[in-house]
Amino acid sequence: MLAKFIFGKPLVVTYGYDYSHFAQIEGRPVLALLLKLVVRLVLAAADRVFVTDPKNLYLKRSVYLPNGVDPDKFKPGGKCRPNLVLSVGRLALQKNYRSLIRAVSRSVLASKIKLTIIGEGSQRHKLLKSAKKLRVNLSIIKPLPHQELVSWYQKSAVFVLPSKIEGNPKALLEAMSCGCACLTAGFTGNVIDDQKTGLVGLEKLDQLLLNPKLGQNLGRQAREAVINRYNIKSLINQEIELLKQCIK
Repeated sequence: MLAKFIFGKPLVVTYGYDYSHFAQIEGRPVLALLLKLVVRLVLAAADRVFVTDPKNLYLKRSVYLPNGVDPDKFKPGGKCRPNLVLSVGRLALQKNYRSLIRAVSRSVLASKIKLTIIGEGSQRHKLLKSAKKLRVNLSIIKPLPHQELVSWYQKSAVFVLPSKIEGNPKALLEAMSCGCACLTAGFTGNVIDDQKTGLVGLEKLDQLLLNPKLGQNLGRQAREAVINRYNIKSLINQEIELLKQCIK
């Protein structure tokens, strides 16, 4: 903002999700209030606002520009491991991993499921404790480079994103691009089209685990959606053109 007011430069911002709501979920009410004020000021001053959720197009000077992935790097391959349930993300309250652990514990295949979460954060100890209490086989792995992440997506039976709130989740797009059977919680901005590119609702975990063919069909359609709508190469070109318009 300083560059805009001091040097007259165009201000372009990306608005991914409700940052204030995120802080509330994390139990930080003062930060939530501060973020609400800051976001209002920044959006009011912006010459262009890139939104990753079309529902935010009501904002002034906004244009829809979602996150993207490279489908040539994130692609299907390898052999699927039955009953391997994967999630990727920060170990934070907002990610809602306790609900995922509970969903696994209620599965008819609970004793056979290997739940793996790739990420780190403040909730690690609590999640491991919760999994032990519910007799869920949980492994938590530190964040991995993209090359190694791909193989995990490829071999998972189901990829799950249990978040309460998201913007345009990169991990979900990566999993879709790899042709994963994807399962998510219901949240604003979800890129999964229920019953078409994945399933929405953690209670549907067994539908994917017990019916691999369903997961394969949904995974194929998920990859097609990424190629058609979330290909990083075409999105970069769009962003370049939009930025050029701002400096004319």
